[in-house]
Amino acid sequence: MATVHLVDASPYIFRAYFSLPESLRAPDGRPVNAVRGFTSFLLELLEREAVTHAAIAFDESLTTSFRNELFPAYKAQRELPPEGLMAQLADCAAMARALGLFTVAGDRHEADDFIATLCRPLEREGHDVVVVSPDKDLSQLVAERVVVLDWAKGARSGPGETRSAAASGCSRLASRKSRSTGSWGRAASTSVPTRRRRPRSPSSPRRSPSVRSARAGS
Repeated sequence: MATVHLVDASPYIFRAYFSLPESLRAPDGRPVNAVRGFTSFLLELLEREAVTHAAIAFDESLTTSFRNELFPAYKAQRELPPEGLMAQLADCAAMARALGLFTVAGDRHEADDFIATLCRPLEREGHDVVVVSPDKDLSQLVAERVVVLDWAKGARSGPGETRSAAASGCSRLASRKSRSTGSWGRAASTSVPTRRRRPRSPSSPRRSPSVRSARAGS
């Protein structure tokens, strides 16, 4: 069976756009810095990973996702990409296709949706899957035959790493909770200053219980 790479394109296009100068332009004057950087990323990925099967997922539903219909405020605070970047998205997809890579995009679904949709059938058919993305949300796809590769960090997360990270997170949570609660789950007593009693002088007469009780009843 084959190893299939599913690539989340947007993070690498954004990184290319903001890391390379806009002075990189096509003969007709259009900026191509994002296209140049994204193409370099794809070529490096193909060579270093010896990619034989791949799909590149693009985001085209920034404001038209089905999620916006279900919840109009979905990512309402997210800034849209600069116009200079938006103008290069089609060229980035065209470059991926020119390299012989399958591309997928839509105006109602995000790249994550396409990657998750492709991932499970490929896994069931016995293929190994490498999800290429820095998005930690995609770590929920990790399984025995599925790993997530953060290309910039060179970090590959499989089932073992994901379980270890989850255990580490639970351990940190338990540690924080133990510092704020007692051993039986009760809130630990806080350090509240208490009024100290003034030491009684040896010469001071001690009131008898009968005097105290009489005063209390008066």
